[in-house]
Amino acid sequence: MKCRIVILGLIAFSFIRVNAQDTRFSQFNATPLQINPGLAGMGNGYNRANLNYRSQWSSIQNSYSTVAASIDLPIFSEKMRWKKGYIGLGTSFYSDKAGDGKLGTTEADFVISSALFVGAKSKIALGIMGSYIQKSVNPDNIKWNQQYNGYEYDSSLPSGENFAAIATSAMDMSAGLSYRYFTGSKAVTNSDQKLVEFGLATFKLFEPKFDFYLNGESKASRRFVAHGRFLSSIAGTPIVLGGTFLAMKQNVSQEITLGPEIRISLLTDTKYTGYIKDSYIGMQLLYRNQDAIIPVLFYKFGNFKVSGSYDYNISQLNQASKGNGGFEFSIQFNDFEGQLFKQGSKHVTMRGSAGNL
Repeated sequence: MKCRIVILGLIAFSFIRVNAQDTRFSQFNATPLQINPGLAGMGNGYNRANLNYRSQWSSIQNSYSTVAASIDLPIFSEKMRWKKGYIGLGTSFYSDKAGDGKLGTTEADFVISSALFVGAKSKIALGIMGSYIQKSVNPDNIKWNQQYNGYEYDSSLPSGENFAAIATSAMDMSAGLSYRYFTGSKAVTNSDQKLVEFGLATFKLFEPKFDFYLNGESKASRRFVAHGRFLSSIAGTPIVLGGTFLAMKQNVSQEITLGPEIRISLLTDTKYTGYIKDSYIGMQLLYRNQDAIIPVLFYKFGNFKVSGSYDYNISQLNQASKGNGGFEFSIQFNDFEGQLFKQGSKHVTMRGSAGNL
């Protein structure tokens, strides 16, 4: 009982009184706008939508629960073919709740990016994100360590906490630069395709402050991100091999996640000239430095891709979580036919965007 009180108290204390940390997802490639605003409009096809759910530390009552959603798309000329580049737009939302005190973060973002073609097979984009962030807490439901009388929890004891507000909000901005390279034929076999993508981004540029305490404040420190991925089809086989990485630093917290990826093609076909609609299964085996091993399984069918993953905790927090890590589920939709906004069946021929990688 005492251990649980201490854990919940530490969660509340870290959320309210010190520099707050951003929410993270293990399937970071399924949350593109959360790792780089420069990825807006950089997906395959016309439009891209993502939905993510994450549950962490289920052994603790009212554990962390996070929901995120995003949509991004390129804006083209009337003929849907710009010679030098295009504008990308995106919007995202996420909500994170945890603990008996419903410690929460709600964020809504709007992104605009400018992409330029740099060569016949690649493009580079700069994105700017504006964010509205709200943080909230219900202190009446939190069991504080000060309310432990030496033998048991006593709700009649004072918590020693002085709250000025139970909800506070702020505005902020983020920016990122991304690069994407794609090469390969638009044939049914897809046996010579390669994809390279990487980027740099900074979130919480103005380090917004949130006033919960009468005599203190919580500050969201800048978050620095570097990310990348590589995929290559193996000639004469239905196999695609590659890998991905994510490195982040926010105040004293830092994270490096990386690992290999394999895909096995189940079906490829051509619906429109030069348009490839495929199906595959695959997996990643990610390692988060000194924290977790994360197997990821996914299945793509048509325009949809579903993924599931589990964080197996290998740090000292494994004792507190009783071996329960984080389960995550995501659905991604790539609108190859332009159905989402009724753009028609005009094929997108933007450099660095075609193919099934």
